[in-house]
Amino acid sequence: MSTARSIWMTGLCGRLGAAAAQLRGAYLQIFGIPDYDRYLAHLATHHPGALPLSRQAFSARAIERKYCRAGPKCC
Repeated sequence: MSTARSIWMTGLCGRLGAAAAQLRGAYLQIFGIPDYDRYLAHLATHHPGALPLSRQAFSARAIERKYCRAGPKCC
């Protein structure tokens, strides 16, 4: 395989990976499934001094919020 072709393939794979990540994020948001990575990004942007929950604690909180109809609201 030529160098130019391998560079092109590497770029294509990177773009496909980014598109897949965006599609996954949209899917999760549409169906109300919590996204831990998005939570971490939100926390870093809007609450920089806050200590993030562990992935397990985040999932448990999301389940409780979804099924208990009560819970803390952010922002």
